Amino acid sequence: MDKEIDLGVSSKEQYPGGMPMSSPPESTEKVYPRLHISGPAELDLPGEGEMEIKFRKVSESHQKRGDGSDWYECCIEVRCICEVEGEDEEPETPTKKFNGAEEALDKLAEALKARKEDEAG
Repeated sequence: MDKEIDLGVSSKEQYPGGMPMSSPPESTEKVYPRLHISGPAELDLPGEGEMEIKFRKVSESHQKRGDGSDWYECCIEVRCICEVEGEDEEPETPTKKFNGAEEALDKLAEALKARKEDEAG
């Protein structure tokens, strides 16, 4: 499947019988499902971007609501995050090449060569 699937729904679609008491008033803004990931390692993810994942479908269901509309639910296990692209991903490119270690080794080699020449001559 190569097409994007927009998972956003309006609060009216999500709660056709009315919003729960703890929810904000209805708006036309889309509500998106949330995926909670926890584990021993920190995820180095940008604030926003695109990602490719491997997943396994755990369950899915379909309901016919009282008003005749359809409602689908699906639970997936995210097996791995394969690729991430986002604003924070690109490291800053150095403005010039850093040759500090290389230059230091060259100076040491020159000093040793000069020292050997002095001792020999």
